[in-house]
Formats: sequence, structure tokens, C-alpha cells
Amino acid sequence: MLDNCFARAGTLAATIGASYQEQMVTQLYKLFFSIELLGNPRGLFTKMATGVTDAFYEPMAGLVRGPEEFAHGVLRGGKSLVDNVVVGVTDSIGKITGSLAKGVAELSMDKECAARVPWRNRPHLLLP
Repeated sequence: MLDNCFARAGTLAATIGASYQEQMVTQLYKLFFSIELLGNPRGLFTKMATGVTDAFYEPMAGLVRGPEEFAHGVLRGGKSLVDNVVVGVTDSIGKITGSLAKGVAELSMDKECAARVPWRNRPHLLLP
């Protein structure tokens, strides 16, 4: 947001340029941390953060309601933690191996091999 719209043209251009530069850096970080070759670390950290948050939040929310709800909260939080960590890790490993397989298939330059790979027939499996 611009605080002073009556600034000189140079100052206004510098402010707008700085804003665009900040947004570009933010978007580049998001892009870098979602690269499939790295196994989508952003997705991994998001899943793990959700699991850890649930592991603490669910028991606390149950504690407010009573001891039985606390026990259910511990179970729900623990299940969410395990589920999210397992899904995040396996998803990242799958994306890393998929990227490596795609790279090896492309490097082989073998037309027959390239025709047999599963992602050629299913475009939704193509990695960027």
C-alpha cells in the first residue's frame, strides 16, 4: 500500500520496483521449494507441520471438554501426526524417484524405452 501518493516520480518508481522485487523473491522461494527433483520439500514441511500442530491441538481441545475427550484428542492428534508424516515422506520419496526415472529415461535416448515409460501414456503423471 502506498502511504504518500504525492511522491516524486523517482521515489514512486523505486517504491513500486521494491514491491515487485519483494514479490518476485517470495514467488521464487515458493517455486524452488516445490521443485519435484527435491521431492517437494514445501509439501513435506506443510504436512509435517499439520501433523505436529494436530498432535498438540487435539489433546488440548479435548482437555477443555474432559478426561475422556482428552484421551480421544491424544488418539486423534497422534493419528494425524503419523498420517501426515508418513504421507509427506512417501510423497517426497515418490517424487524424487519419479524425477530420477524421468531423467534416466530421457538420458538413455532410447525410443523404445521412452515409449514404454508410464508417464508418456498418462500426461497427469508428467513432472515439470
